[in-house]
Amino acid sequence: MKRHSIALWAAVLGISALLAGCQGGTVEPAQTDPAAQAPAAEAPSEEAPGGTSAGGSAAPTGDDNADDEQPAAPAAQSAAAPQASSAGSLDAAKAAIATAEKQHGGTAVSIDLDDDNTRWEIETVEGDGEWKYTISTDGATVHSRERDHDDDDDDRRAAQEASISLTQALEKAHANTAGTIDGGELDKDFRRSAYDVTIRSGSEEREFEVDARTGDLRLDEVDHDD
Repeated sequence: MKRHSIALWAAVLGISALLAGCQGGTVEPAQTDPAAQAPAAEAPSEEAPGGTSAGGSAAPTGDDNADDEQPAAPAAQSAAAPQASSAGSLDAAKAAIATAEKQHGGTAVSIDLDDDNTRWEIETVEGDGEWKYTISTDGATVHSRERDHDDDDDDRRAAQEASISLTQALEKAHANTAGTIDGGELDKDFRRSAYDVTIRSGSEEREFEVDARTGDLRLDEVDHDD
């Protein structure tokens, strides 16, 4: 009986303590700052030159073989400008003839390198006239041109009857003897027209005759310098 009384008394004390706590006020949960709860923003890492982050770690490249796949840088071009063909070369002579023939659509019948080796002198014929030109040694620039009033019907007739051009005649002669082109001229003689071509090779000056109809080549004369 005494034991039950003690237990009852303890229960009464516990209830009394609980009631006293309720009368002291309601306990509210602590307020939390939303800013404190938000996750901290990650500061962007600054990549240093060479793919290394500011923290010192290497930035990922994405492809270990990227350097091997990059196109090679173009090779540096030479600063030296291309040199023009030398005076009297076959290429320069052909270029000069082409330049003259483009002026009035004529046909070249003669070419000559002047004594100073500074200019080409070229004559062309067309339907009703003839022209004379002086052209630079590289064959690109016309220095002068004039109408030849002493028209020669034989030159126009020979040009019309020729099966090969002055350029082709120079090529045939030069293929036989490489050297400097001194001159070439279409000549009509005894019902047969031919190109007289002169080529200087070393100490020799060789004169060729190229048939204007058949293209046959014949060595006409060889002169030796004293």
